[in-house]
Amino acid sequence: MSRIAAVAATLLLASTAPALAAPATTIAQPAPASAAAAVAGTTDKAGCGVLLMVFNEIATRHPQILGRTSSAEMGQAFFRMAAHGGKTLFDQAMAEGAAEGKTPSAVYQAGVASMMTAFSGVRPGGEEFKQRGMALTSRCLQMAAPAD
Repeated sequence: MSRIAAVAATLLLASTAPALAAPATTIAQPAPASAAAAVAGTTDKAGCGVLLMVFNEIATRHPQILGRTSSAEMGQAFFRMAAHGGKTLFDQAMAEGAAEGKTPSAVYQAGVASMMTAFSGVRPGGEEFKQRGMALTSRCLQMAAPAD
């Protein structure tokens, strides 16, 4: 999974999400995904939401990354589940941003920029890059976890 985390984190900077940036007036305030999401800021929610949805897109469009085993099928299911939580976080961020008078693109850009700061000054593909990617992914997964 660290391989996908590293690839997705690298691609996150280059990703765009015009389809994700729906007009703010059509977004309802969803319930918090978890206690961690309830205390997270709008920027963190937007960034983690995008990150988790990007992971799923990469795993779906490039299944060879996961391999061709039964554990790869479990990986696909995991990324689908993570993407669902990511969508919830992203929708929360958009609704919060709209309430603050921010445009969807401003919320999206701030979220992506905040995720990329985790990799400042680190060589892509190196061990520290992988460790930071896993820490960021873990934090985002915790935020996206359903409330018990």
